[in-house]
Parts: sequence; C-alpha cells; structure tokens
Amino acid sequence: MTALKLFLAINLTYTISNILTPSNISTAFYYLFYPLKIFKINIKNLSLIISITLTFIPVLIDEAKNIKTSLLIKGFEFNIKNALTKPHIFLITYINGIFERTDELEKALIMKAYE
Repeated sequence: MTALKLFLAINLTYTISNILTPSNISTAFYYLFYPLKIFKINIKNLSLIISITLTFIPVLIDEAKNIKTSLLIKGFEFNIKNALTKPHIFLITYINGIFERTDELEKALIMKAYE
C-alpha cells in the first residue's frame, strides 16, 4: 500500500510539473498560503522559494546522473561497500556541482531582477 502511495505521488508530481510553469506553481502556492498572512508571514517570498525548490529538483537529479556516469567511466563501482567506505568520492563532487549550479541559477535570477 505504501509503494502504491509513493508511486501515485511521484506520478502526480511529474504530471503537475510538466503541465504547469514555475510562475503558475508560484501563484498557486501564493493563494494556497494566503491564510498565513494572519501570522504576518511573507507568503510571496515563501511561494517563490517553494517554486524555485520544485524546479531545482530536476537539476539535482541531472547532476547526480552526470557524476554517476563519470565515476562509472573512471572505474568506480556503486555498491554498499563503496558507499559506506568511500562516500566522499561521490558527495564532494555532488555538493561542489550543486553549489556551481546554484551560483549559475542565482546569477540568472539576478539578471532577471528577482532580487
């Protein structure tokens, strides 16, 4: 039953992310979080953060795939033993790549005047 719920959640998220644009998602979260104005929460920034986070997930998956293929080409084997004894090989390059991609996205948003 849990696997079915997870499968449905993944399919629903994939479908919604392909149908809606990031600005539509941000607008939807803005109206969804509108009752939080009672607590003086800046819902515009909150909805923008969530929409950026949702659009950043495919970037993370792409980065992980690129690192995995490059490590496989270099002869690194992905198994439990290597994951427990040498996690730094994958994690350092993954985190470094994430910071580089985040910096690129930040510069792009600044150029579009999203400050």
